[in-house]
Amino acid sequence: MATDYEKINRHLIRAAKFHDNNYNFRIYCDLLAQKVIQHYKHDIPSLWVTVPSHIKRIRERGKCSNDVLYRTLKQSVYHISKRERPIQRVHLTKVEHTAPQHRQKRSKRLTIPTSLFKFAGTLSGHVVLIDDVMTTGATLEACTKTLLKAGASSVDVWVIARTPPSL
Repeated sequence: MATDYEKINRHLIRAAKFHDNNYNFRIYCDLLAQKVIQHYKHDIPSLWVTVPSHIKRIRERGKCSNDVLYRTLKQSVYHISKRERPIQRVHLTKVEHTAPQHRQKRSKRLTIPTSLFKFAGTLSGHVVLIDDVMTTGATLEACTKTLLKAGASSVDVWVIARTPPSL
């Protein structure tokens, strides 16, 4: 995790997600990349997955902010670590269009079924799951279970920010 999802961080991350201020992700991706590199000591897993948006949500917003996040974080990791081994992106699919998480109460957020996400094919090895903001962790848990079911040996989660427990 790079930071807490409060005050100015909340404002800047929301601007990146909802108002096309994608350059805001650069700061957070650089911070997160430094923590990731320090954690793995340059042995960063090469399989990366982002939490997917449903195709209808992508059409509504005109983009998937986690696609922007993925590209920016990957660039930061390559730049800071001087990594030469390629990072491979694998894709989860969100199979049902649901209400945006930020508009749902905490109790509803906690009931995300694993069946909401699908992975076509099989995986092997250590996988990194990337998301912008973690609130309850339910979405990340559902994605992690899907990846493990597809054959991942382990899944690490990287997020830009974590909401405080009170939100």
